[in-house]
Amino acid sequence: DIASTQKTKTIAPIRLHDLLSKRTHEDWVSIRGVGEKSAESLVQWAGDTRTEKLFERLDKVDLRILFPEVATTPGKLTGLTFVLTGELTRFTRDEAKRRIKELGGAVSASVSRKTSYVVVGTDPGSKYDKAQELGVNILDEGEFVKLINSYYVA
Repeated sequence: DIASTQKTKTIAPIRLHDLLSKRTHEDWVSIRGVGEKSAESLVQWAGDTRTEKLFERLDKVDLRILFPEVATTPGKLTGLTFVLTGELTRFTRDEAKRRIKELGGAVSASVSRKTSYVVVGTDPGSKYDKAQELGVNILDEGEFVKLINSYYVA
């Protein structure tokens, strides 16, 4: 098992297709060291039909990538509570929750006055309406990505 031979702790294996295909230009440029031109090239490459065929072939052999656990700045979200609503396109819901928790934040299933942020994906439901009603801070997915990425150490 490759994961057991790693000296550093690793996160769950990720399919390359899942890792790259949903990333937007904004996601790429939010990574330290990736500029506008590189981000544009990466988005074009990931959306190319030849790349899709490559992903399909790699999926058939169940290729997964193991990443060392990223060093984070612990506790930067301590005391903050997040609610996720709508469909997220850049993260799975579990990945978004994991990142919030890694940084010390909490995730709740419902919106209240104690909620710090509601992260809104596509087709948000009543949680979005409740957040507006209560005056809770609302982040779209791009703003959430910037917030989370700003706390990861390169």
